[in-house]
Amino acid sequence: PARVTVASSDAIAAYDLTNGRPLWSQTPADGRAAAVAAGPGTAYVARQEGLVQALDGESGRERWRAADIDHVTALAADDEGVFVGRADGSIVRLVQRTVGQADVQ
Repeated sequence: PARVTVASSDAIAAYDLTNGRPLWSQTPADGRAAAVAAGPGTAYVARQEGLVQALDGESGRERWRAADIDHVTALAADDEGVFVGRADGSIVRLVQRTVGQADVQ
């Protein structure tokens, strides 16, 4: 189904766009979401403590994570990964290379 992923101060959730029903939700214990973006089948979440996660769009389960990506100001997804905008003006691209890990490009 068509879906939208949103982040609030204490949760991340995906909703079905056709009927508004929640598909999944999670309350992270390790920090608030600073930014969220969605790509084909994947939701990307940047946490305030410098963690970026790729979550399965249908279940919300983590696919991979990248740590030490500080001062995230924006996320933008494409077909292969996510572009991460940082407060210093730099942009890094994260793509999955192995299960659970991402490469910084």
